[in-house]
Amino acid sequence: MLTDTGAIFELTEKMRKTGKQIRYMRKKFLDQVQENYNKLDMLRMMWNEELDLFRAEAFKSKAKDRKEKQRELLNIDEDTKDLLLKKYLARCKFLYALGFFQWRSANVKGVN
Repeated sequence: MLTDTGAIFELTEKMRKTGKQIRYMRKKFLDQVQENYNKLDMLRMMWNEELDLFRAEAFKSKAKDRKEKQRELLNIDEDTKDLLLKKYLARCKFLYALGFFQWRSANVKGVN
């Protein structure tokens, strides 16, 4: 009876530890997802600010071909804009990770 109780207790402790680890990983994952949404929102806000400056410049411009190109840029739909910003964000993450690993392999001993 005592060994069964000990085995049950041990199993219960392992399950608690595993549950705690799963909750921790879930929280970290959800935090990362939220951070990605925040970065994308920031990029959208910056896009809109730049677009406003671009509109002001387009209004002042006299060159016809330049106005046509500006009109095309101003008429980018929301889906295309979101796709461009997501691709840009993914590229930034990749370049950051690449730079980090290059730094790490050059500066941390024992890493090749």
